[in-house]
Amino acid sequence: MNIISVDEFSQQTTPGDSRLQKRYQGRILIQGPVFALDQKASAVQYCQTYLKKHSKSLCLLVQEEYYFQLWKEESVIQNKKNTTLSSYKNEDLTSQDKNKLSVQQANTQTLNTKSGLEFISLCQELLSKSVGPIGSVICQRTLSQNPNLNCQEFVENLAQKIPDSQQSQQFEQTLLQFINKNIGLTISLKEISAQIKKDSQEIEMIATINLEKLVTKMRNLGGIKIKNRRYNLRTYSNCFIGKEAVDWMVNNLNLSPEQSVKLGQRLIDEGFIHHVVERKNFENEYLFYRFYWDEV
Repeated sequence: MNIISVDEFSQQTTPGDSRLQKRYQGRILIQGPVFALDQKASAVQYCQTYLKKHSKSLCLLVQEEYYFQLWKEESVIQNKKNTTLSSYKNEDLTSQDKNKLSVQQANTQTLNTKSGLEFISLCQELLSKSVGPIGSVICQRTLSQNPNLNCQEFVENLAQKIPDSQQSQQFEQTLLQFINKNIGLTISLKEISAQIKKDSQEIEMIATINLEKLVTKMRNLGGIKIKNRRYNLRTYSNCFIGKEAVDWMVNNLNLSPEQSVKLGQRLIDEGFIHHVVERKNFENEYLFYRFYWDEV
């Protein structure tokens, strides 16, 4: 077992068949689990235990900026996978394998944007529970370095970075269930990354809008209709309709309906408007909202 720096590792290796593989001294290595820098003893013990089971194999600990990345010889891992797969011939599939199979059968379907972003967030949350705060860093780095992976490959790659085999299996199973429920392991991480970037730019754009000037425009001539309204035999004074506000933003601010809803939510969050019966969210629906300036 060797501990080397990431620079030394980069100089002594060449790319393998994928970004998850490296060629080192004539051997093919594949990424294993990660350990925080203050968990060096655990990382060394993991490598030693691995080498006891696979005496002729190779195990490297590469010290990166925030963590130790473990690399194992792929031939040993591949043999283990082949043995496991052959044992399925006369046995029932586990629930985890059924999840994988059912998702593979949905190859033509993809996650919607919201589910894709939730998927990345869930990956970060669950990985951090197993490996500590560096889980978010590892997740983002894996995402940026391997944009062409599909969701299943991404999950399998992250699961390999969890030292505890039981936690690794639970991590993989939980995420496969999420993807299976939301349809489509085959969406490209590149699509999700692009959407994250787009959403970040959108949030930044909405955050730059001057809310005081916006409220002035919305309440003055040419703005939205503010009046007393009745619903279920009750009168609500000086209020406007959420859907009408969204339409006004679309026509006057050149926003999409989705962006308008986010801007409406910002008006709630920053104390400019509220739902008349204190519902928390702003929605593009026939719901009544009121400016705090118009309180009776």
